[in-house]
Amino acid sequence: MNLIKEMEQRSEEWHEIRKGSIGGTRAKMLMAKNNLPLCDELIAERHSDYVEETFVNDAMQRGIDLEPVAIAEFSDATSQQVEHYGLVTNEKYYKCHLSPDGLILDGGGVPMAGVEVKCPSTKKHVEYIRSGKLPAEHKYQVYHYFTLVDTVETMYFVSFDPRFHPKPLHILEVTKEEIQEDLQAYQENLTKFIKKVNKYESQITDNF
Repeated sequence: MNLIKEMEQRSEEWHEIRKGSIGGTRAKMLMAKNNLPLCDELIAERHSDYVEETFVNDAMQRGIDLEPVAIAEFSDATSQQVEHYGLVTNEKYYKCHLSPDGLILDGGGVPMAGVEVKCPSTKKHVEYIRSGKLPAEHKYQVYHYFTLVDTVETMYFVSFDPRFHPKPLHILEVTKEEIQEDLQAYQENLTKFIKKVNKYESQITDNF
């Protein structure tokens, strides 16, 4: 596991390292029944200047702007210090990375917990509170934390919406133990997908 602290997220260097790599936002795509489009995208990025353009709409920009506020609110509510890291890689998983919203370290500086922040619409925020469960659309992103930062035992899924006055901050705690079976299945699928991408990459780029 390699923790890269001195790297600004969304910087040119950060984008370059992430090219052709499987991060948390792509975790859901690799679990799809048809994940070949993701294979093609990763191979295209690795061997050209191609980068899949992501349009940042107002809602997404709002989430980016509110993320540090949400982290500060989480720290105040839990009395836990959250550390920022630009990028995490793990030699067990080729061409994979994580851009963590936050990590919580033990006394020896080892990450023992992670924080994943969402700043959704008010309706979605209320849905997260009502369900009291890890949202299906974000569970594989959370599993990616446990996979890449393999010392993490607890994840905090945080939904933050200051417009919802009764409860602007919603915190859901997920432990590795309680999702062990699902997490193992995700890691097996990730390993298979990495091999699948490597096989197609080798076939496509073989000029002999």
